[in-house]
Amino acid sequence: MKIVDTSDLMQKIILTKEYDRKKEVFHEELKKLNMEKIASQIIKFNFFDFQIDSNQANLLLNFLESNLFKRELNDAYKLCEIYLNMKVELDLIILPLNQNNIFYNREMKGIVAHTIGKEQIIFYINPNNPKIKSSIQSLFIHEYQHLINNSINNRKSNLMDIIIDEGFSELLVEKTLGEEELGAWANRYSGRYLIQFNKLIWLNRNSKDINLISTILNGSEKDNIPLWLGYSYGYNVVKNYSMKNNNLEFLDLITMDNENIISNYIGDI
Repeated sequence: MKIVDTSDLMQKIILTKEYDRKKEVFHEELKKLNMEKIASQIIKFNFFDFQIDSNQANLLLNFLESNLFKRELNDAYKLCEIYLNMKVELDLIILPLNQNNIFYNREMKGIVAHTIGKEQIIFYINPNNPKIKSSIQSLFIHEYQHLINNSINNRKSNLMDIIIDEGFSELLVEKTLGEEELGAWANRYSGRYLIQFNKLIWLNRNSKDINLISTILNGSEKDNIPLWLGYSYGYNVVKNYSMKNNNLEFLDLITMDNENIISNYIGDI
């Protein structure tokens, strides 16, 4: 695992005064990190802190250099290697999280992440949030599973594939750290509560509509979809399947046919 140096990127953003120009610089710097394709997505979801100043940048860099951060990461990496009996080489890219985004800083404890392809994990961190320390390992393991799934499977990236992949990420957290370390999105709803959404998920399982997938995954008050529905549903699906097939290793589970996994959960609707 290599932690990519993003200090130059942050410094150039700080030195750039005009907001629109900051975005251009951001695109230019991400291109150097082979991340240009997702620059617009990062901006759209309001992840990156374009208002970062020198003090905040130094605070983040000092946190990344701390023994606590390095230990948490290395321990999580080792836990995955031991449990899965395999290791994926990866680049970890760490950027400042937008401190003005209330949801990310309150509900996500000041740390969010996602993957790119088979080799990159991106963390966005607000070092001012004291709760980030409790989420480093679980979030890393969650994203690490995505890398493994991306490297093993060639999925269609429809709704069904995405919610099951999210479910397996939380299952790996449970298997390596324990159920108490699950993300708030994983066990937010009981299986009994989720039954009412079986038909919605099944009828849209092959959809590749980005807006629909985002709505079901993240929730929408307008559409009467509860917060983090897709994440919680996915965890319940794979948890159920793994309990019924407890003879299978984790790496075998994630290669199972997703339609079979989800139909096994839903049953006859």
